[in-house]
Amino acid sequence: YSRFLMSVVAGIRDAAPMQVATSEGSVENVLLIDRGGARLGIVQSDVAAAAVTGAGLFAGTGPLAHLRAAARLFPEQVHVVVRADSGITSLPELAGRRVALGAVSSGTRQTARRLLEVAGIDVRQLEDTEADSPQEALDRLIKGEIDAVIEVVSAPWRQLETAMHMAPLVLVPLDLNARLEIATGAHGLFPLTIPARTYPGQAEPVPTVAATA
Repeated sequence: YSRFLMSVVAGIRDAAPMQVATSEGSVENVLLIDRGGARLGIVQSDVAAAAVTGAGLFAGTGPLAHLRAAARLFPEQVHVVVRADSGITSLPELAGRRVALGAVSSGTRQTARRLLEVAGIDVRQLEDTEADSPQEALDRLIKGEIDAVIEVVSAPWRQLETAMHMAPLVLVPLDLNARLEIATGAHGLFPLTIPARTYPGQAEPVPTVAATA
């Protein structure tokens, strides 16, 4: 999806002068936009919904009044990735494990915390493992230094495709109750399946939830 995103950015840049900035992700982006530090940003829909209602992470700041939706670009599925030899087959089995939840100001981290909440896991039960990027998180999973990676990204996630050729990695499915509870309890998230054969060795569809960018 990065090629698609770059084409969108290029189209906007051709239409008007634009300076592209880097950030940790959705949370930082909405805060930048709200205070006038950026005019346009890519934000996960669940993070945007929390920001405009003052929910979750934004309970302390209250609703961010200066945000407006510009476009819905593409779905971003929640990927829960583990080693095939870990024995982990469901979200509750992540309790007490070493899990990369995403950068502090990323949308992934906020979605991951909500996901684990629904699974009955207090994030304090986890050994939260910091990684500078999704690629670093996958590298550490390949080496066995961590037990799971949670990332919100449009499928197919090319970095994961490459990683699956280097180590036996699998996706953890979400059960129906978890999908429905997450979708009804967090605005901006909805049930979506990662189709079979999206990734190497993935013979079956993987039920999960998704945000939109």
